[in-house]
Amino acid sequence: MSITSLFDDINNCALDPNAWETTLQSLCQCVGATYANLCHFDLLKNSVIMQSVFGVHAAVNHHLECFYSHEIPRIVKSLDAGDLSENELHTEYLTRSNPLALNTYKKELCEYDLDEIVTLVLRYDQRKLAILILGWKKQHALLRGPELSVLELLLPSIRRAIILRENLSEMRFEVAMLMKGINALAFGAVCTDLDGVILTANATAQRMLDNGKYIRSVKGRLQGANRSVTEELLQAIKRVSNTSMYEHGVDVILPYENEGTIAHVIGLSGNEVYENANSVAFILIADPSSTYSAGIDAFGNLYELTQAEKAVLRQLISGKSPDEIAKQLNISIATVRTHLARLFAKTKTSGQVGLVARVRQICLPIAS
Repeated sequence: MSITSLFDDINNCALDPNAWETTLQSLCQCVGATYANLCHFDLLKNSVIMQSVFGVHAAVNHHLECFYSHEIPRIVKSLDAGDLSENELHTEYLTRSNPLALNTYKKELCEYDLDEIVTLVLRYDQRKLAILILGWKKQHALLRGPELSVLELLLPSIRRAIILRENLSEMRFEVAMLMKGINALAFGAVCTDLDGVILTANATAQRMLDNGKYIRSVKGRLQGANRSVTEELLQAIKRVSNTSMYEHGVDVILPYENEGTIAHVIGLSGNEVYENANSVAFILIADPSSTYSAGIDAFGNLYELTQAEKAVLRQLISGKSPDEIAKQLNISIATVRTHLARLFAKTKTSGQVGLVARVRQICLPIAS
């Protein structure tokens, strides 16, 4: 195993945490060790999380956890007191660590045929430490200078891989939480690159893509109902991504037979946050078939509506006429008109159009 290949393996661990096991195996081969363990220590929770074990029965981890539950507080105290800098931290543990504690620790490991333990401690967050433990079999020669040099050479890459992985995990969690909120919206939201390749779509947009009425996905690219609409969408994406003239976005009409809807294309470029990102456009698409009533109860409480008035209001918001509402709710048309009159009075609106507009102004477009 060459050092160059080992560097590549370590860098790959930033993207694939499952690659640590094979990487630790390669590291052991490189320095002649028979055991490797990578664990993380949370300073706030005062707990060790054992991960990526290679080479020895997992029971060794129990001894490691006991050892570091006493040793980690000493490390943190030394750091906070300024007795030990973060740059010096790995060197102390790589060469000497705590000889008395390690000697005791070695005796506990005799049954696992380990004689020499080397620990490398890396602080990669204000509250987190990464600890790499390497073990050599009994009768193995003492760790030589060249092996120490290899470990010191690899430390920065190991630390960088751990930090990158931590940052990527946090970013993915944030994106997942954001998408959970976007999925609740009653309109489509699609993120694309410059060529119209769909990077992500919320639940409403996915339904629209599957339906194919206004938008569709062809080989992963966003397209309209026909070629001319598709070209307009692509032109809009390019316009909002290349110039600040369209900072408020561009509207694109999405016709379908005698109906239609509107897509609003917003550029994500021109901001340092997205400078090196693939996504360049965020497309919001009104879904005419989508109904939402998530805020009707709150709207009704605001204007002190009765349950019967709320029921009529839900039907009206969904686009039904008074006659259709009467049929749907199994009441007379006169009763519907009475409820409407009371709705107009309580909300201080002058008719059905004004009432619907008031609801749209207050209620969020959450899919029902």
